Amino acid sequence: MPTDALPGATRLDGLSPTRIVLSSHDDLRPSGELLERQLAEAKVPVPPTWPTECSTDI
Repeated sequence: MPTDALPGATRLDGLSPTRIVLSSHDDLRPSGELLERQLAEAKVPVPPTWPTECSTDI
């Protein structure tokens, strides 16, 4: 597997603003939260996502 495909293995600085959308019931949520922290450390703007809570009554 290429090393740049692994979380935390590639440089994130210089990326354009990145929006991250996570579900509270997503098994990959911890990976998304880690990416959000890494982007913040690299000074990449991460705009807030709204609404903060999504209804499951669809």
